[in-house]
Amino acid sequence: MKPKLPPGYALICFDEIDSTNLEALRRAENGVREPLWIVAKRQTKGRGRRGRTWITSQGNLFATLLLHVPMPPRVLADLSFVAAVAVAHMLKQLVEKSSCQVDVRLKWPNDILLNNAKVGGILIETTGSGSGQDANAVAIGIGLNVASHPSEILAYPTTDFSEHGLSASCDEVFKQLAVSFDQHLAVWQKGAGFASIRQRWLDFGPAIGQELTVDTGGDTFTGSFAGLDQ
Repeated sequence: MKPKLPPGYALICFDEIDSTNLEALRRAENGVREPLWIVAKRQTKGRGRRGRTWITSQGNLFATLLLHVPMPPRVLADLSFVAAVAVAHMLKQLVEKSSCQVDVRLKWPNDILLNNAKVGGILIETTGSGSGQDANAVAIGIGLNVASHPSEILAYPTTDFSEHGLSASCDEVFKQLAVSFDQHLAVWQKGAGFASIRQRWLDFGPAIGQELTVDTGGDTFTGSFAGLDQ
């Protein structure tokens, strides 16, 4: 049975697919305009930022929200913050309902952390061009380690919900995620409410003064977190 979503959203579920983001972009190019969630039990070509492979394990959540938002790219960039805050808020609610002592944090630019270990990531992609520099469609991909996390050694620590005693099925997590996302999209109001989203991101983000390292793909910089400007 498909989870019940907030009004106005469609949902398509797959047992296996190459990538929920790729499927969202294909549907956008074929003319889909309604808000659409695409969820898969398994991906064969899941990926993260800079084309990195997103390791797929059964029992984890792989979901993409397709939105048609004809707005300039500088405004669409807000959606990375909306997505991060929506996921963090959903996780915080799960933690509060449990007896677990788990810290939910956000790491720039797209990592979701539980006790400083990566439990999920976000990948946003756009397609098409509308009037001027406006984008036609946005695919907001979210991967969450619900049941397991990579066993191989990576450059950063990873974790999953079950490791912290958070017992929830993918269906339960997705249902709460869809509700949280709808709520935070309403707060954002296509950019008009970014100030509120910004503050919520800061509530989950690094502490002021925390040392951060930024890898641009070619250079690495280290400094102290001073905040997030407008």
